[in-house]
Amino acid sequence: MRSSPHFSAYFRVVVRFFTLPHPPTASVIQKHSPSPEVVCHATGFFPKEVMISWRKDGEDVNEDVELRETLPNQDGSFQKRSILKVPAEDLQKHTYTCVIQHSSLKEELVLEVPKGGGLMPIIVGVLVALIVLVAVVAGIMVWKRKNSGFFPKQVMISWRKDGEDVNEDVELRETLPNQDGSFQKRSILKVPAEDLQKHTYTCVIQHSSLKEERVLYVSER
Repeated sequence: MRSSPHFSAYFRVVVRFFTLPHPPTASVIQKHSPSPEVVCHATGFFPKEVMISWRKDGEDVNEDVELRETLPNQDGSFQKRSILKVPAEDLQKHTYTCVIQHSSLKEELVLEVPKGGGLMPIIVGVLVALIVLVAVVAGIMVWKRKNSGFFPKQVMISWRKDGEDVNEDVELRETLPNQDGSFQKRSILKVPAEDLQKHTYTCVIQHSSLKEERVLYVSER
């Protein structure tokens, strides 16, 4: 008895939908030991590319700056910190600011280093997340052309046959990172070729960036 041919249907979510950038939340911390330094920390942003710089009385500072590696967070966003070594007396005489530039921000985020020292959480980073959405939505078409992945990492891919869920002969692959910090995932359904002629198969994608589930119809090739 000859076995029936099978059709392996798969969709890479990476080419199907896109999401909005996430703005950073930032803080400045002044440390006194073992040597005086100020830390500017940005977290929760996406995509990965971000610029953190320092200014003294409005002028760029390039010396005694240590820019740390950009690290991933568990939710798929990123964090980065920059450390400026500066004498404590200089902080009293001059105004130091940390400047953050990111594609999610309409304008650069400027954090002033407190002269009294300690931690200064930047609540404006949260407010920017709300205000910037208007600007980001207006530029969503440009974002779609430049980026091809989804974010955050969590996504659900399922299959349906004539509107009913399909759980057998399904291979769900691991979620993989893209170079731009976004993610991609694929699901493979093994189905006899003759079944594709008789029934309607759809791939269903659910993600936090989508207002409703995305339904993709399978066509035999």
